[in-house]
Amino acid sequence: MQFKIAEQGTITYLTIPQLEELGARLIFTTKKNGLSDISENALNLGLNTGDPIDRIRQNYSTLCSSLDIDSSRIVFSDQVHGCDIKHIGLKDLPSEDFINTRTLHAIDGISTNLSGIWLTTLYADCIPIFFYDFRQRAVAVSHAGWKGTALRIGEKTVDFMKKNYGSRPCDILCAIGPGLCRKHFEVQKDVFEQLQKLPYSQNFCVYEREVYSVDLKLANQETLLNCGILKENIVCSELCTFEEEELFFSYRRDKGKTGRMAGMISIL
Repeated sequence: MQFKIAEQGTITYLTIPQLEELGARLIFTTKKNGLSDISENALNLGLNTGDPIDRIRQNYSTLCSSLDIDSSRIVFSDQVHGCDIKHIGLKDLPSEDFINTRTLHAIDGISTNLSGIWLTTLYADCIPIFFYDFRQRAVAVSHAGWKGTALRIGEKTVDFMKKNYGSRPCDILCAIGPGLCRKHFEVQKDVFEQLQKLPYSQNFCVYEREVYSVDLKLANQETLLNCGILKENIVCSELCTFEEEELFFSYRRDKGKTGRMAGMISIL
């Protein structure tokens, strides 16, 4: 199981073909081939990023038409770098234009066991974590910045799936998507100390030459392993959003003036 770059229509995105064989589809968009005022020809999918709403709307239209996504089945929320998880049912589907009908607030993880719903979270350096229980047929996606990582949002998502769908950790496949690598994630001492409280922090928290740095992908992987996810059931993208400028937006690299990629997952 591994991430692969794919193209369909005008969209370039990352996916995991093996998940589709098991009944779920994962999409992590790139910034290629869209409309944006803040980044030339970029597929910005983030609201409140400085792009006119009509540009964002057109980018979503391009995404949906290229990848055969029903926009009325897209559900996403306002992320706050927390660790709350919500089950998405039919009542949570947008009744009107999904861009203007965000009904979920202060939610960083969304999950469902209903097919055809596109769980969507937005990124520009933070870590996307995708979950698929192939036996109970349930999916989730969680947004893990350093705060969500410190709050163990990955573990809380697994616990949520256990409680709500009867999932067993040994049946959950996890995919950790592109995000900042350790080289480009220098932090202050107080942030470093919070992340040091996680299991096996010696593997991902590094202090050298008076610089504190953290590997957030590895931090989330260790958290998942610690709550029972099998090592062979975890795949982690090696791509860094900061370094891959042609593919990804990066909040740090672009000094805050940037767009957002979308992390999406659905049961087929």
